[in-house]
Amino acid sequence: ILFFRMGDFYETFYDDAHKVSRILGITLTSRDKQGDAPIPLAGIPYHALDQYLLRLLAAGQTVAICEQTEDPAQARGLVKREVVEVISPGTITNPALLPDSDGVYLLAICPASEERWGWALLDSSTGEFRCATTTPEEVRALPRRYPVAELLVPDSDVDPEGRSSLATAL
Repeated sequence: ILFFRMGDFYETFYDDAHKVSRILGITLTSRDKQGDAPIPLAGIPYHALDQYLLRLLAAGQTVAICEQTEDPAQARGLVKREVVEVISPGTITNPALLPDSDGVYLLAICPASEERWGWALLDSSTGEFRCATTTPEEVRALPRRYPVAELLVPDSDVDPEGRSSLATAL
C-alpha cells in the first residue's frame, strides 16, 4: 500500500484505496467524479498515521510512506515526493508500532534440498539476527519458538494467487 502525503492527509489511490477502505473501515471516495474515469481515493489524517499503520500491519499489509520533499508553496507543477519508509509486519522499528510481545520477527526460508533448508530470523526491533542451515522439521519449529510476524519465501514457491507451500507447511 502506498500512502502519498497530500497536505494534512495521507492518500491512497486505485486498488490501494479499495484495500485501505475495506481494512480500515474508512470512506472510499474518488477524484474526478464527473470525468470518464474517476480515480478511487481513500485517505487518513497525517497525525493519525500510527494508529492506522497498526491496523494495516496487523492485517499483514506492507506500507510505503511517500512524503513531500519540497514546499508546496514553492513547487511548480507537481510537488516532489519520495518514498521515505517501507514498513511490513516483520520490519517494524518505530516504538509506537511495536506490539507488547517478545519481539517482531521476520523469518526467511530457502530450501536447499529436501533434507536441508536455510533460514534467517531477524528481530528488527532489537537487531537480533540468527541464521543456519538445518532440517525442514527444525525450520517448521521456529514459528512456535518465536513470534514470527512475516515470512519470506523464494518467488518460485509462490503460486499465481500469492499462496506459498512453505508458508502452509509452517
